[in-house]
Amino acid sequence: MNLLVKQKNKMKKKEKYLYLANPRKSIKKIRKWQLKMIKKYNLSIINPFFEGQYTDKTIQNKFKNKIKLEPYEHLIIINNDINNIKNSNGVIAIVNGKTSYGTIMEMVYAALFKKNVYLICTNGNINHSWLFIHSLIQFKSFNEFETYVKQTKKLK
Repeated sequence: MNLLVKQKNKMKKKEKYLYLANPRKSIKKIRKWQLKMIKKYNLSIINPFFEGQYTDKTIQNKFKNKIKLEPYEHLIIINNDINNIKNSNGVIAIVNGKTSYGTIMEMVYAALFKKNVYLICTNGNINHSWLFIHSLIQFKSFNEFETYVKQTKKLK
């Protein structure tokens, strides 16, 4: 079975997974990293740009063609993200200097739902009060996070 199909099935079956909060402007690089982590460490990581609401073809096409979304489409995106965070085992949040209002909001929602947030902050602002308070553990790089995963064998 395809690796990504397995990820979507876990989400549908309500099995535990990690939600990946990440900037849209970095999706290609982060997707590559996500797939490596899934394969190498057998993690279940759901990326909302690929396994979440963005699989809706109408919304996908609008994003691709830079067409303005209707108000109800924004609600579809937000509600799906919130439900995916609520049903997750925790959140991996990536803050890399690219504008990402969603990532910050997803961190706050995760905190409200008492989910562990693993912050990967590569832009040098790892000690920012809001980021620090809304994350369980902070990492300065993807490699540092990967080392943590290797050593702990599982995420809390």
